[in-house]
Amino acid sequence: MRCGLDCYNLICVNSMQLKSLYILLFAMLLLSAQSQQQEDAVRDELSRRAVQCDSVGVDSCAKYAEDWVAALPQEELLFYARQAEKVLYGPYPSYCNRVMYRTLLGRLLQDASDDVALLRYKYQYEMLCRNNEGDCATDFVYYDADGKEHSLSDSRGARTLLIFNDPECEECALLREHIVATGELAGCLVDSTTTVLLVYPDEPTDAWREAVMHYPSTWIVGYSEDVSDLYDLRTLPSTYWLDKEQRIMKRDAHQ
Repeated sequence: MRCGLDCYNLICVNSMQLKSLYILLFAMLLLSAQSQQQEDAVRDELSRRAVQCDSVGVDSCAKYAEDWVAALPQEELLFYARQAEKVLYGPYPSYCNRVMYRTLLGRLLQDASDDVALLRYKYQYEMLCRNNEGDCATDFVYYDADGKEHSLSDSRGARTLLIFNDPECEECALLREHIVATGELAGCLVDSTTTVLLVYPDEPTDAWREAVMHYPSTWIVGYSEDVSDLYDLRTLPSTYWLDKEQRIMKRDAHQ
């Protein structure tokens, strides 16, 4: 009899534990679904605002971004930043998307720039503040195939098409072929008055040295190991149209 009661109690306890486990799992699934819904809603909002920001024009998008970010509750900034990184900070973000994301990160970091958890956003913010349309391109040193030192500023006085590329990148090869075949990029002529500067953002490799032999002889080809600390080169190719004063006229011109 005692054994029967023990078994009955054990079954009851196990049944209660199992019921509690089901309730816990259901609650976790419910919270996960709610969290996903919140993320989706914010991403939809960000996409709509990105379209609106583009529609107001380049001259007004900074003001639009500032007004939008100022209206966000402080406690929601990190959540918005996590979603905005996916929506606004793609491989080739538009000018207005960069302005929106930079403005959001600026406010997020305003009172917490030394927070270790925000280091990734601090780095992104620094990159977003550099080398945008209207800025003077950051000067840097690069080396040719013979190891001779040059700098971007050597090209000052001529319109420059600056291309960061990788000889083993298929898109980079397609871009080179397009320029050679059409003599233009993003509606701008690439002619004898244009300095075309191709920079490999790493140490020279055998593949790079081999590729140098096949670029047009009028193009300047080099490598720079440190340039990735100055330019946002998350994806290659990355292109910049510079005027004669090396002010950036258009970024990611090949998109």
